[in-house]
This record gives sequence, C-alpha cells and structure tokens, in this order.
Amino acid sequence: MDISKINQFNLNYYVIFNAEKPSEEYLPITDQPFTKFYEGAIHGFDPELENVLPAIEYCLHLPRNGLDTLDLPPIVIEKGYEVPHSIILIPSYNLSEVVKSPMVVQYPPTLFISEDNFIESARKLTAGCETLLGHIKITDLSNDSLSYHWETITKLMNKLDDNKKAPLNSKAKLLSGKAKSTIPLFYNANQLVAFDNIFESIKRNDFSKESVFFQTIQLNSHINAIAYFEKEENYSPSEEEFLEVLYKQMSLASIPIIITLTGIANRHRPRNIKDNKLENTEKNVVDLLGIHRATARNGYWLDSGYLPKEIFIELNQLEKHCQEINISNKYVWNSMKRIGRILSSHLGEEGLKILGRASHITAFTDFPIGIAVLPGYDDPLCCIKSISYKSLTPLTRALQMELPRVGEIYIGKGFKVVIAECLLPDDPIKNASDNAWKMAVDMLNSNQNVEVSYSEIGNVLELKKFLTENFDADILIISAHGYYDDKHNLSGLWIGSEIWFAADNEIVVPPIVILSACHVAPRGAGAVTVTDLLHRNGAKAILGTLIPVNVFRNALLTIRLFVYICEALKERGNFRTLSDAWKWVVSSNAVNEVLASSKALQKWAQSKENGHSILEDFSLERSKGRLRTGFFYADTISILGEMAKESGIENEFESLISSQGVFPESSFYIWSGSPESVILTEPIFEGFNL
Repeated sequence: MDISKINQFNLNYYVIFNAEKPSEEYLPITDQPFTKFYEGAIHGFDPELENVLPAIEYCLHLPRNGLDTLDLPPIVIEKGYEVPHSIILIPSYNLSEVVKSPMVVQYPPTLFISEDNFIESARKLTAGCETLLGHIKITDLSNDSLSYHWETITKLMNKLDDNKKAPLNSKAKLLSGKAKSTIPLFYNANQLVAFDNIFESIKRNDFSKESVFFQTIQLNSHINAIAYFEKEENYSPSEEEFLEVLYKQMSLASIPIIITLTGIANRHRPRNIKDNKLENTEKNVVDLLGIHRATARNGYWLDSGYLPKEIFIELNQLEKHCQEINISNKYVWNSMKRIGRILSSHLGEEGLKILGRASHITAFTDFPIGIAVLPGYDDPLCCIKSISYKSLTPLTRALQMELPRVGEIYIGKGFKVVIAECLLPDDPIKNASDNAWKMAVDMLNSNQNVEVSYSEIGNVLELKKFLTENFDADILIISAHGYYDDKHNLSGLWIGSEIWFAADNEIVVPPIVILSACHVAPRGAGAVTVTDLLHRNGAKAILGTLIPVNVFRNALLTIRLFVYICEALKERGNFRTLSDAWKWVVSSNAVNEVLASSKALQKWAQSKENGHSILEDFSLERSKGRLRTGFFYADTISILGEMAKESGIENEFESLISSQGVFPESSFYIWSGSPESVILTEPIFEGFNL
C-alpha cells in the first residue's frame, strides 16, 4: 500500500444534536453550579447531548478507519498504532456554517447521524457534501444498518487498496450493557477471525473485569507471537513452538490501560449527591470516553467507579501544605502513602493487578493518581508507570475533545521550540531563569534537527504576537509565575504584569505546551486551571504542576526531558513517545532530589573523585542495574550512602536524610492530554507527509 494515500482511509462520523443557539457567549470560567445544567450532575454534562448518546455508541461499532476492513500483517498490528474513531458532534444551529467551513475538508464526512426530527433539515443543509453512507436518523440505527455500513465501507476500501488484499468478512453486531466492555477487543480479534469465540468466553464469565482483561492480554500476545515468527521467517511453526512463544509473550505482555475514575473535589460536591454513585447519564458518557480511548489504543478499559471524598480532602491538604514556606518532607511522603492506601482500597486487588500490566495509563479523572504511593512500593505511581490525564469536568467538553480524530504527532524528523520568558526584568528569579534557559537553548541548538526561538514577553498581547509569528512551532515553553486564587478556585499565569487564564479564543498554541510555572494545575480543590483551558486553544499535551516548584529544579527537569528527546531523534535510547521520555525523567530524578536536600550534599555531588563527580559516578557506574522499579528513591539513597561512606561523610549523609528527608518535587508534575501520542522515533512515519 502506498502510505502517502493513507488519508483516503480516514472515516469521519458526524453526529448532529438538536440545540438552540446560545443567547450568550460561552464562558469557560463560571461560578454557575453544574446542577443547573443537569439534575444530579457533578461533572457538568449538557442535557442537549443526551439524545445522541446512542448515536455515539453506534459509531464505536463502525470501522475506526478503512484499514479495519482489510487483512493487515501482524507485524503492523503489533506496533500498536493509535487508531481512534473520528466522531464529530455538531449542534443543529451550527450545521449550515460547518458545511461551509474547512472542517469538512479536513474531516470529510463518511456518515451523518441526526435526531429524528432534524433528519430532513440535515439532508438539505448538507446537500453539497459528498458522503459514502449518507444520512440516517437515530431510531433507524440497528444491526442491519451496521452490517450495511460495514459492507459499504469494505467495498470502497478494497478498491483503494493497491495490493488488493482480501477484505475481512466482518460481522459486527451492536453490543449493550456489560457487553460494551468488549468493544475494544473487536478490531484486533476481527483480524484473527476470533471475536465470536472471545466474546462467548467473556460472556460465560458474565463480562467480568478479569475475563475481559485476560482476553485482552491473550489477544495482544497472540498477535505478538505471530509477528515474532514472521520476523523469523518461520511461517509454519509447530504447535509446541507457537505455544512456547505465546506463553512467554503472555507472561511479559503489557498493554495500554484506560482508567475512568469519577468524582470531584469536596467543595464542588452537592450535598444531595451520594458519595459513591454517579448519575446514570453521566456514567454512560464516562463509559463512552473509556471505551473510545481503549478502542483507539487496542487496550483495556478499567472502569473504576466513583472516588471517595476522602482522597480529594487528603490531596487538598497536601497541595496546601506544599504552598507553605516550611515544607515537611515527612508529611508529604505520609500524605502520598495515605492517598495510595485510599486508592488501593478503592481499586481492589484485581484493579491493582491490571494497573501493574499497563504499558501506559490514560486516566479520565479529576484526580492525579500518579502521586499515590501504593502499598508495597516506595515510589509514587508516576515513577512506575507513564500516565496522562484527561479531565472529566466539564464532561461535555471532555466528550467533545475526545471523540474527533487527533491521531499521533510525529516529531522524529525534528521540531521547533518557542520559549516565552514572561518574568519581569526585575523579578528576583529572573537571573536564575535566564541562566537556565540559556543552557537549554544552547543544548537544543546543538542538534541540527531542532529550531529554537526565544523571546522576552511583557504582556498577553506580546505573547499572542509571538505565537502568531511562530505558528509553525511544535513545542511552546512558557516561563512564568503561576497564579492561584484559592478563593475563586482559579489557576493561571502571570504574563509579565498581567494575569492570563487562556480563556480567550484569540490564540492558537502549538500541540505540545510546557508550563514552567508554579501550581498551574492544582486538583485538590477542583480549580479551573489554565492547563485545562489551553486544550481549547490547540494544545494536545500539556505539562503542568500541582504545587509551587523550584526554578532551578524545574529547569533541570525541562533540560533533561529535551536531552532524552534529542537522543531519541538520534535513535539512541528506548523512548518511543514523549510520555516514555518523561517517565524516565521523573523516575531517574530521585538522585537529584536527594542531593538537593541540602547545600552540603549539593557541594559533595560536584566534588570529583577519580576524574568524575559524585553525581557522574552515580549515573554512569554505581547505579547501573541497581535501581528497581518502584524503589528508585530507596535504592538511590542506599547507593549514595555507600558513596558517602567511601567519601568519609557517612554520618553527615545519614543525619541529613533522616532529619530532613527528600522532597519528591518531580512527582507533582502532570501531563494532561495525550503525550503518549507524541512519537519521537518510528521508522514507518518517515514515509508520511507529516
């Protein structure tokens, strides 16, 4: 297949919902409670969308793209490329404008689904749009229409396939209730003509989490085993050979886990809402989010219910403590362990086992699970697994942002970074910030595939101008002070002397945004954050902070991240995605945080013995093969203790660690959006015009 024609295989399903045109402009920041939008709602779902939820669910049974109708090589499926359904929600009052806009060029419609009383109007308004499947009203959606839609798409895609592979004989059927949890299995199972057998096996176990998860692991392992023999050019392995490889794959397999955890901060929780139950319509929407993402990632959806209010209270107290001048590291670790115990109890043994097999965790939640130190571990979860967050509140916005196809972002050929320095010239930390960004710029400029643009920004207007001039940037770094108004529950940025929340629509930001600023993404009190709002302005992955952070340590983390990204561009290291690189930055940062505990340790770290500094010796030699996943901090302290003994400062080292402890600052950074979809290195992408 000519991969330059890959866009011809994209499919886009337009769902039109009846809605009255708003009399007022949409305000992303409001003090209006969600219960005024929907009775019993806590996450803010708009009732105008309720009638089209069956249409969205129907779309999740259609091909994700045309390749789902073709017999694909296992070595392609094994790669685990993201293949999302592209579902676009359009309000009826806006349909006439949409069909005239560039959207229908970027997302050519494959099918229009309308509410029954709008179907004729929809046909007239879209008369100029060519569609493969035309229009259908919601009450006509059925197994018969599903079969027809699959057959029609299959015929067209077979014509587009240059290699004329035999099309798959797909027998999709509508799934409901508990059976919906098997939707993410369908597409890969369909490639092996195995879905019916898998479905019946899961059905016999009443669609339990354990059975769906086992079948997901087994299916992925089966595909990997076939791919293994294809790479070995062994196309007819014996049963014994195949089972040996299959069982090995199953023992090692890790898969994308999509977890949904509902619940909101205590100050937003209505008094009449039960602590452990989500309103049915909102529950259905959250389920659709989990299924859509798990289907896109060929992963497993872990429905983890409603978080108890105690976990938000603990988080809020922890965030407040970290805003104080004198932080107790012992309190911080104990709080993270308390959060870990609450989360562990909530997930249960089976949920924890499932998370343990995650290659990546996508968390649809308003709670940063990565800071939890789970029982049996010394490190927070973010040091063990790469995690990305997608906020559930407001839920309507979460649905609108999740459903359209975004796809993967490839920066392996090179990228452009723009740095907006928004600190005022007389700011006390400006000099330190300048030195840090000079180091970063020099490092980035040393890579011929990286372009850097740096500018000092004095106000929001200058920021907008800077971004307009650098519209082709891939990564934006904003260096600024964070602004957090606890009373009004808002977080933003100081752009020079102006406070900015990114609530305006006059700005478009690059797909990757790094906010080098304090507490721009606090979660304990359920604040409206600048990180959430930047997603409205084009950001696909945003790095933010839960708490105030140190300018020096922030710079170190950012520089280390770019070092690993640049290494990946040179095909060095094992970092396929931005999320992979960040997880290593955080988990391996324990040594820097231990040494940052006191000036004496910082001085010792730079002292040289046998031509290498203590820090260099630790990184290059002493720590090799000795840092266990889940115990990076404990192992780091142990190794540094050995080195301190050799340097004759064992007592001083032990005294400092026991009295002051270590502040795990890097654990309070979170990625929102899809950093796992930012691809750093992948040979097949070189053939795309990206």
